Amino acid sequence: MTGKVDVEELIDHLKRNDLVIVPRTLTEGLNERYDQKAYENELRKKSALTFAEISNAKLWGDISARACKSYAKKYVPEELMLVNKGDVKLYKVPMSTVKKVQNIKNI
Repeated sequence: MTGKVDVEELIDHLKRNDLVIVPRTLTEGLNERYDQKAYENELRKKSALTFAEISNAKLWGDISARACKSYAKKYVPEELMLVNKGDVKLYKVPMSTVKKVQNIKNI
C-alpha cells in the first residue's frame, strides 16, 4: 500500500476520535489481563467453584489445581462440597470459602 498521508489531517483524526499513538510494549498483555478479569467476574457469579477454576482464575495466586486442593483441605476442610458429576465425584468450593481462603492468604 502506497500513498501520502497529510500529518495534520492524521493528527486531527486522532484528536477527534480520542486516539493516541503509544509504543507496543505499553499495550502488550492488555487483552490477556482483560480476559483474565472477565473470567474472574464470570466465576464470581457461580455459587461454588472447582479447584481447576480457582487455579485458572488465579484466585488464590498462581498455583495449580492440586495446590488449591491442598490449601482447601488445610484451611477449610469442613466447607468443601463433594458433588457427583456423572460417574465422577469432585470437590467444589463455595464462593464464601474461596473468599475466606483469600483473606487467610492475604490475596
